[in-house]
Amino acid sequence: MCSSLRKVYTPDDYDLHFDASAYLHYYFNNETLRDGARLSLFALPNMASAIRESVRPEKRKRLVDVGCGPVPLSAICFRDIVEEVHLSDYSSDCRHVLKSWLRGTSEFCWDAAIQKIARSYLHRISHFD
Repeated sequence: MCSSLRKVYTPDDYDLHFDASAYLHYYFNNETLRDGARLSLFALPNMASAIRESVRPEKRKRLVDVGCGPVPLSAICFRDIVEEVHLSDYSSDCRHVLKSWLRGTSEFCWDAAIQKIARSYLHRISHFD
């Protein structure tokens, strides 16, 4: 029998204790992106390119990113691939960050991440444009 018990977290814990700003600054700050980009900065552009190449445009209606956190990367990567992108997250803090990004009032600068994404996949789709 195991004697150590671990706390089981609930959605309320996530909503109350997740710090979207700290997450963004840890995973997407300029230094982190310069030293080694995160997998999502390569995976999402590659998925977008694969979908663009293999799925007819009339079939590419919408993308729903469930649990995207405070990160609008799927919206950035798929903006020209599908007609609609829907971002969702349980955390009110994450939703607040996403809404501020959408309104253009975000306190977080996405320039470095967007530059990584552009280098990662724009050359793959240039022959389609």
